[in-house]
Amino acid sequence: MLNINSGHNKTLFQKCKPLYHYSCYVDRVKSNVRSGMTKEKAISEAVSFAIRNDFLDGYFKLQKAEVLNMSLTEFDQEAYDRHRFNEGKEVGIAEGERKNALQNARNLLCMKLGSVEQIAQATQLSVDEVLQLQEELAV
Repeated sequence: MLNINSGHNKTLFQKCKPLYHYSCYVDRVKSNVRSGMTKEKAISEAVSFAIRNDFLDGYFKLQKAEVLNMSLTEFDQEAYDRHRFNEGKEVGIAEGERKNALQNARNLLCMKLGSVEQIAQATQLSVDEVLQLQEELAV
């Protein structure tokens, strides 16, 4: 699965200008909503932005009413908020798991239980990460 959100997959965006324009438009809507605009105002401003920047070779200008209508129908703030929450939750869980693995590796190293390779395998860290922890603990 490819991430087509702003700031990701720059090579893909360079090869596919319409996808880049669409991603910029969606990002503009999201940014407007985050800044406190209503859904309607956020979409209207993003469409105006797309028109000013000739996104999709003028499609936004030619089909402004249709784009506004479709965007208002498709953009669901609650679903967007749920998605953002779930993204944050996944990141938080991953960070927690990593911190736990690092702490477990530190504990095993301090207790001298297992080789670096065994500790790496047990904690799902790389051997290099365990070696780095070992060096830090030796100080």
